[in-house]
Amino acid sequence: MFISIAILFIICGILLLLKTKKMPKEQGLHIITGVGAIVLIILGVILTYCILSGKIVLPLH
Repeated sequence: MFISIAILFIICGILLLLKTKKMPKEQGLHIITGVGAIVLIILGVILTYCILSGKIVLPLH
């Protein structure tokens, strides 16, 4: 389940980054959205690395 959340972060970040390229440049919104997209991608990569390397102990119920 945690790996799917990490993959979802990465996919949403990439889609948001593609959307910012189509936004009008007059507004400053494309900068904020681009930074948010990059943060989502970085969080997804870090979460994926931590899960796959075993640094995060997953609760098994």
